[in-house]
Amino acid sequence: MLFRLVSLLPTSVQGRFLRHYFEWVHHVPDPWRYDTAPYEIDKYEMTLQHVPRRAYRRILDVGCSEGAFTRRLADAYPGAECWGVDISDRAVSRAATKASGAARFAALDFLNKDPGGTFDLVICAETLYYTGRGERLRSVFGRFRSFMEPGAVLVLVHEWPEARRLYRHLDENPGFRKVSEHPYEHPVRPYAVTVYERVEPGSATAAHASRSRSLPFRALLPAVALAVGTAAAGRPVVDELPLPPAFSAPALQDRYERHAWPGRQFLALSRKGDGQAIEVVGDLAGAARVIVYVPGSGQSLASFDHSPESPGRAAHALYDEAARSGPGTAVIGWLGYDTPDLVNPEIATSWPADRGAERLRSFLSALPPNVRISLVCHSYGSVVCGRAVAGLPVHDLIVTGSPGLGVRKVSDLRTRARVWAALGSNDDVFRPGVLIGPFGFGTDPVSAEFGAQVIDGGDARHHTYLTPGSPTLARIAHIAVTGTERAA
Repeated sequence: MLFRLVSLLPTSVQGRFLRHYFEWVHHVPDPWRYDTAPYEIDKYEMTLQHVPRRAYRRILDVGCSEGAFTRRLADAYPGAECWGVDISDRAVSRAATKASGAARFAALDFLNKDPGGTFDLVICAETLYYTGRGERLRSVFGRFRSFMEPGAVLVLVHEWPEARRLYRHLDENPGFRKVSEHPYEHPVRPYAVTVYERVEPGSATAAHASRSRSLPFRALLPAVALAVGTAAAGRPVVDELPLPPAFSAPALQDRYERHAWPGRQFLALSRKGDGQAIEVVGDLAGAARVIVYVPGSGQSLASFDHSPESPGRAAHALYDEAARSGPGTAVIGWLGYDTPDLVNPEIATSWPADRGAERLRSFLSALPPNVRISLVCHSYGSVVCGRAVAGLPVHDLIVTGSPGLGVRKVSDLRTRARVWAALGSNDDVFRPGVLIGPFGFGTDPVSAEFGAQVIDGGDARHHTYLTPGSPTLARIAHIAVTGTERAA
């Protein structure tokens, strides 16, 4: 239901959603055990058996994940140029490190971009489910045909009998001819290997790729509301993390020892649900300035140190950069709320942010009154900060890769804090620019009408703003410490 709803949107928006979704899926290596599961290995062997034996020149594996099958293709056809493409940068990066033989890998959103050149063998396994409704599938098959040579082979591998629905539009396409179909009643999960050949239809040579009509955002509301309500009803809410009775040195030390983690200072820690944690970097008891970092969607205790935008690594990077301006700054990595996952329809609403904002307000209100507080908020975390900041003694609110702060303009935040917004040139975060009740996140924070002070985000991608040594990190840390933009 979720992927069909997303496919009602323009393909550019759908591609961004799928990229973020699969980036989250690959936050752990080999999430589907493609390299090790006997079921997957058996399926690879059966697929290779049904690939027509030819001397292929160029091979493309669409949706290759970390390249387990692509490497087998390269070994089976050593004379061919063999490419694996996936929408996830993380997956492709891991695939490249494991590359063997002639296997090559590249990140590609095949809904919106072509791989370059033509191919005489295209493989697509366990991928078409995510394209959504039938109209979008028809468009995908048209794109496949556009980069396949006449007579090229298309091999599809998907769950059986679901494959019948997925291939219905392909069977109706005069540009393809079904060569064979081989269903297997595997005890883990039935699947089928289906082989097609690209043919010239004799009449119009253009593929039957059609440009789908996207529905207005308002037309999606009833279905989205149903999906969101169902997801929210079944999602347990984890208790708020307890704060220390005081922020004195003895009280803080007692907390750090209670949550003992070698070399780290955890103010609070919970393993319930996805896990929550609040980490302190530096001397919080003696700090004159405190930077609180609030992460976005998909974060958990398991991924606390995973990427530059994860709360652990982000807090340490901000502290190291702030220390260049001198002592007296402490940084807090605040994972004190249940972050929404990309697979949860609640992520399209402000509801998780409202719950997180209450906890963030409690935390910020408990900090010593004589410290200068700056908030650095990433992605969905900026919605949390936007909901929390009203009336609090925050000096600077800095958002990165923000979909919106849940308001239409800065004055709606009801804060005296200076509001700063950074968006990297390679960040494709979805900024719908709408606010209908709890749906949408309001005006794009880097637009002139919103009223924030725009920071140069450089060439940052969605998860690279706080990469150590980057100019963007230096700019953000300088503003958080001084309240002024760093001179060029």
